Amino acid sequence: SSENKLVMDSYTTTDRYEGDSCMMDIYRTYSMFDVRGREYTCVDVMTVKDTIAPIFSRYLKDTLLTCKDTIFDPATVFAIDNCEGEVKVTFTETNKRGSDPNEADYFSYDIERLYEAVDRCGNNTSMRQALMIRDTTPPVITVANNWRDTSLPKSLKGCLYAVPDYTEEVLMMVEDDCSEPTSIRISQNPPAGTLIEISTNVWIYVKDASGNMDSVAKYLRVQMRHE
Repeated sequence: SSENKLVMDSYTTTDRYEGDSCMMDIYRTYSMFDVRGREYTCVDVMTVKDTIAPIFSRYLKDTLLTCKDTIFDPATVFAIDNCEGEVKVTFTETNKRGSDPNEADYFSYDIERLYEAVDRCGNNTSMRQALMIRDTTPPVITVANNWRDTSLPKSLKGCLYAVPDYTEEVLMMVEDDCSEPTSIRISQNPPAGTLIEISTNVWIYVKDASGNMDSVAKYLRVQMRHE
């Protein structure tokens, strides 16, 4: 009816806020009057909540290093947030290096770096960076050329010679980027004391704590009487 006719010019809205920027309820009231001055209202409730985590200013890549490389300092990073308020960034580091220089995990290990950012509303994000230290370089045996070939005294047919032990001698000729000399493992084939009657290659093998290997052969020439 004409009595209930609304007056369009009387339309208004008012807002009431409860909460803060982390979680806020907005009560929006719509109001109009009819021609007789009676008010009609409707309330709309809207909830605004910060659920978005901050983001880092930069993202760090995993890095592969050798045992001789310098472990670089942690990066300086900060985080930004879509809402007002301070973002707190924390850093923790876990070094998984072993304690025994005779074991592989002393030279091949990981350092894990964890960056965490939290905004004032508790939304958080994290970033991990791994420094992977790896010993992949084998030890090096350096010998003089004339060391590789040795002639044993002339023998009568059927005479036997015991293979000498060359391990201590070769160990003095080994260099390794990472492992200490005491952690170098050395073996010989055929072993010292093996009896031979013909010329033979004696192989000496060296292995560092990470399992990297090098080898060298020494030729034992057995001279027969007719040589």
